[in-house]
Amino acid sequence: MQPQEPPFRGRDPAPQPAAGRRPGGLITLQNILPPEPEICPEEALYFHAGGGAGYCRSQGLFQLPGGGSLSFNSYFNLFDLGAWSRACRLPPLFAEITGQGRAALRLVLTRPGGGTETVLRTEAELDPAAPLRMEIPPLEEGLLHLEAAAPEGAAALHGARFAIAGMPQDLPRLAVSITTFRREAEVRRTVARLNAFLDSYAFGAHIHVQVVDNGQSAGIEPSRHTTPYLNRNLGGAGGFARGLLEAERGGFSHCLFMDDDAAFHMENILRAYMLLALARDPRTALAGALITTRRTSMMWENGAWFDGACRALFNGTDLRAPDAVQAMLFAAQQARPATFYGGWWF
Repeated sequence: MQPQEPPFRGRDPAPQPAAGRRPGGLITLQNILPPEPEICPEEALYFHAGGGAGYCRSQGLFQLPGGGSLSFNSYFNLFDLGAWSRACRLPPLFAEITGQGRAALRLVLTRPGGGTETVLRTEAELDPAAPLRMEIPPLEEGLLHLEAAAPEGAAALHGARFAIAGMPQDLPRLAVSITTFRREAEVRRTVARLNAFLDSYAFGAHIHVQVVDNGQSAGIEPSRHTTPYLNRNLGGAGGFARGLLEAERGGFSHCLFMDDDAAFHMENILRAYMLLALARDPRTALAGALITTRRTSMMWENGAWFDGACRALFNGTDLRAPDAVQAMLFAAQQARPATFYGGWWF
């Protein structure tokens, strides 16, 4: 197998599928993530439940028995309004919920420094064929989360999202560049997941996967969404430098570096792309946070700083605890050290 030459250029001419843009024209900024135990086994990082509520994986929905409740005041599902507002020009924001049965719904804002406020509240009969849409009042600071309860009989949540009604005309082109060396099975799984996601994502034509194969052994096939590059083993630095060079040659506006053994939600790519698309400054860069497979409930690094050594920020934060998560997110928005560093933890 040889890498494709010339590198991928231009946009995918195929019609854009519907994921990310659903009936009614809304565009997803952030989905409510259901648990993915293969990525993270800690249910409390996705949701908190009472009264027998929970997630049914076989049916792919959240179950709410009568009297049951769900809160998405969680690390993976909080909407960090302050971070989005500072980085982006946000159009009017909507919350959209799909489900079945009668449910009481609340959208709660937690303000910096403490204090909560219910910004939206409704009780409605949910219909899986007709998502419930609520416009969120203008807000600039704080953390938003959804709460749901079944006040009478059983109900179910099929999905929920934070969304906007329009996008800029000039969209970024994002290269996702993976450097790999002799981790054939891991990188093939990652590429297969990325290809499946991009096939169904409304803006998948603007995102392309590059695999820089330092071991020349991964056997990644060229595809609509993926280009492999056989490379000498020049280490991680050489592999990522090759990835950046190919992204520049391909005319991409942004390059997201990714390790070959990273376990991550595809939602990471959606959220990253939307932030770059709406960014006030086209030079905006972003970095991921890292949770290790050994301590799946604890933050390992959410940014870092240097004083001769690399000092991880927020190491040890218990991500199962809503108060700890909120404190970390608010602190992360404060002034950063002059030697702040952000890794590409994707």
